Amino acid sequence: MEYKIGEVSKILNISKEMIRYYEKQGILKPSRKEDNNYRTYSVMDVFLLMEIIRYQSIHFGIKDISELLNEHYLENYAQHLYQYYQEIDQDIIKKILLKERVKELAERIETCKFNLGKYWVKNVPAYQLVFLTNGKGDDYDKLQISIENRNLLFSKERMVYV
Repeated sequence: MEYKIGEVSKILNISKEMIRYYEKQGILKPSRKEDNNYRTYSVMDVFLLMEIIRYQSIHFGIKDISELLNEHYLENYAQHLYQYYQEIDQDIIKKILLKERVKELAERIETCKFNLGKYWVKNVPAYQLVFLTNGKGDDYDKLQISIENRNLLFSKERMVYV
C-alpha cells in the first residue's frame, strides 16, 4: 500500500514540512510517481518515520539519526543512549541539590523575622567558604576574588549558594 504525504502526516500527527525535512536530510527516501513526480510512501517508510520520531523523543539529532540508520546501528544507538543517560543523571543531581537549597532558603526566610537585629550564625565546613573581602560594620574593603574562586562562583557546572 502506498500513501501520499498528507495521509502520512495525518497518520503520524506530524507536519508535511517535517516529512519533507527528513527527506532533504537524506533520512527518508520516498519513491516518486513517474507520471506526476509526487512522493509516495510505503508502509516501511511510515515505520521508518515512526522510528525517527522515537529517536527524536530520546534527544537524537538529525545527524545522529542519519548516522544511526546508515552505519554502525548498534554501536551508535548504545553510545547515544548511554551518553543521554549520563546527562539525565547529571540533571537529576543538579535538581536534587537545587531542591535542597531552595528548601533551606525558604526555611531561612520564614525564620528571618525572628533574627532581625541579631546575629545569625551557621556552622559550615571550611571547604565551602570563599573569601571575598574584609569588612567592619557596613564598611568593606575592595573585593578580592581569586581566579579559582571566580571560576567556582560563576561556573555553569556548579550551583553556588551565597
